[in-house]
Amino acid sequence: QRLKHLLHEHQNDITHKKTEVERALKMAQDDDREAELEVKEDRRLLSIAQREIELGHEEYIRGLKREQDQKITMLRHEFERKANEVQKTFETRTRKKREDLEKARKEEIKSIEERKHRMID
Repeated sequence: QRLKHLLHEHQNDITHKKTEVERALKMAQDDDREAELEVKEDRRLLSIAQREIELGHEEYIRGLKREQDQKITMLRHEFERKANEVQKTFETRTRKKREDLEKARKEEIKSIEERKHRMID
């Protein structure tokens, strides 16, 4: 009977230990699942953060390009304005020079005609 009692006690101990091990295993599995979910959530959050950063960079680059386009447009307008000023200055000087040359030619013709008339008279 003592042997039966020891055997029964031994089976109870084994059952308790199995239960404890199974409980510990289940807790470990739960912890692993929870850790895996946390890792997945962290990856998702990092992915979202990375997309936001990329969008921010793209917006920043678009802003820089827009700003550069505006500066190029301003420079182009400034260049065209200066080119028009140079063109007008050139045209004015050319016209003035032609008028001066035309006036000098007429005066020379007049002078030659006067000398011719004096020679004739």
